[in-house]
Amino acid sequence: MSIRNIFDKYFNGQKNFITPIILEYDKKRVNNKFYLLFEYSKGHGIDGNIIYGLTVLLYNNSTYEVQRIDLCKCSKKFDDLKEYTNRLNMTSIEGSNIYGLKKTIYGVV
Repeated sequence: MSIRNIFDKYFNGQKNFITPIILEYDKKRVNNKFYLLFEYSKGHGIDGNIIYGLTVLLYNNSTYEVQRIDLCKCSKKFDDLKEYTNRLNMTSIEGSNIYGLKKTIYGVV
């Protein structure tokens, strides 16, 4: 199953209303158990200018459980989001709020 499919299943196919245009998906393995899954998107902010968004899910590779994590971000520059995701690690997860519905979505990322 692709990262896109995991996002679609988790959010029931709904996109972020501010940044609904999906640019790409990516992932980052943080240890043997967890992956961070990324959805990069764009849209228009309140001021009408282009804004880029990053939605992050935490994926447990051993239980296939997916849950939201408060590592999401928006920026006026796409490259800023890429740099941000490069810096994320296990410490980022430990210091973050994991919330929302926990869904089991089978697949290999």
